[in-house]
Amino acid sequence: MSRGSVCKRVARAPTCSPSGWHWSSGYMRVATCNWVSTTTRVAMIRWYWRSGFGRLVCKPFGLSSRATRAVVPLGPGAIGATADAYFQHLEAVPSGPVRSITGRKVHAPGLRGWRLSADDAIRRTVIQSLATNFFIDRQAIELAHNIEFSDYFANEIRVLRRCANAGLLSLEGNFIETTDAGRVRLGNLCGIFDRYRHMRHTWLRSLAGTACSLEPLLAVC
Repeated sequence: MSRGSVCKRVARAPTCSPSGWHWSSGYMRVATCNWVSTTTRVAMIRWYWRSGFGRLVCKPFGLSSRATRAVVPLGPGAIGATADAYFQHLEAVPSGPVRSITGRKVHAPGLRGWRLSADDAIRRTVIQSLATNFFIDRQAIELAHNIEFSDYFANEIRVLRRCANAGLLSLEGNFIETTDAGRVRLGNLCGIFDRYRHMRHTWLRSLAGTACSLEPLLAVC
């Protein structure tokens, strides 16, 4: 299929509510808080993800249609990323060497960094997919990280079932996909997989119980 035909098909796509795919002015929602014209490449990829045209990738400064191994920061305060780490430049360039995230002294404007654990990397993949594409491909996660999704995220799945009962997402088949109502609460749904957020809040344990509601989940942003 040519790019022109894809553009025409996207342009004719039906409109729906602001929480859904398209907006009557010719824009569609991509990721958590981003809207783009329906004729852009990002919109095409977002619309045709089920047909294998591609999936969006979340980077420190926005969305991309392709994955890269590293993002090199340039300039004061810039944020960079590699496969297993994030780092940020100083606001002011130092006159001498500074310590990198590995502990070695280098002549680079590094300020701070975070090296990801294996669990961090898995959860990043899940959260980024949900935040940028509104779905989680369980089989893809299993193949990429050599895990059994239902076992690894057993506690999270119990919470997701309650979200599904509330009409926020669908758990049918291999995909966990948000509904129109769920996209309004996308940040909350992503937070279910955030281990560090769980350290600050106790709502996950209460939600996983048998007599709990979704109120704690929807209240935490």
